[in-house]
Amino acid sequence: MALGSGKRPKVRLIDDSAFLIQREKPHEEKPRPQFRSGRHKAWIRSLPCCAIHSPAHEGLVQAAHYRIGTDGGGGLEPSDFFCNPLCERCHLRVQHRIGERSFHRLFTQYADPAREALLLALQSPCPRTVAAAREEFERRYGSNG
Repeated sequence: MALGSGKRPKVRLIDDSAFLIQREKPHEEKPRPQFRSGRHKAWIRSLPCCAIHSPAHEGLVQAAHYRIGTDGGGGLEPSDFFCNPLCERCHLRVQHRIGERSFHRLFTQYADPAREALLLALQSPCPRTVAAAREEFERRYGSNG
């Protein structure tokens, strides 16, 4: 082919797909959505405050979610089976001020507040909550927990 003839020279294309390395992504387990139960939280609010062991002395009892070591975090509220009953004063004025670990160590004597919340959820009048809490309890602590 002569230069300047206006025709392009034929280029041989090489199939190089055999040379491409596609990395396989490791299978990542999708995070489970947080468990929600209005019935369970209503029942939690009917219980006495777990810090002062009496009905609310200042405001209503609230379903206080425990976050440390649970499925909450990053602005995401933990599952409802991680709730403990706290009166408004204990929950908002004390627990949120001094932090969850300090609060439970000083006021509730719970070594593991998440475990205590799960044990409470196993007594819930909501069958869905009981089933979800049993599954979470066995996943964390084994069947004998």
